[in-house]
Amino acid sequence: MENLQTAESNTTKKKRPALYVGTYAKYNNGSINGAWLYLEDYADAEEFLEACAALHSDECDPEYMFQDCEHLPEFLYGECADIDLIYEFLNLDSYERAIIEAYQNDIASEPADSWQSVIEAHFGIWNSKQEFAWHFVEEYDGYNDIPQHLRCFFDCDSYTEALFINSFVDAYDSAGNMHVFANR
Repeated sequence: MENLQTAESNTTKKKRPALYVGTYAKYNNGSINGAWLYLEDYADAEEFLEACAALHSDECDPEYMFQDCEHLPEFLYGECADIDLIYEFLNLDSYERAIIEAYQNDIASEPADSWQSVIEAHFGIWNSKQEFAWHFVEEYDGYNDIPQHLRCFFDCDSYTEALFINSFVDAYDSAGNMHVFANR
């Protein structure tokens, strides 16, 4: 019965972002000695790096090596991960994180200079490009100014294609949601 309770608690646990922290010196000497540090246990990057220093206090000037990660987007992880950037990302709300994840997964080749600029370029989550195009033409491009008897001549497919060639790009988050961004 005890094992069942443990298994249940493990499946209901919140997925906590973590890094396995070793050092290059230990690795170069054939050791992967280190520990999993859960980022939420530390208020900010400075506190996290202090914990890394305490963990590897046996070295004079340790160079931290982040050998693995859990529950972090791939674009944030690397052996020399930018801890400040990770904390900046973790401090965003879940909707903003989904925006950044979609942008980084499908559009950017490296992390954006500013998460805020990515969020400002975001035009929402849509079921399809056509759904976005209808919204855009009705809200911003004067569809409602076209006389009612001429609206049947509007070609939404061509309009959608033109929007996504020139002005917008689509990207997907890990849940499969389509995000639309202004093309910069």
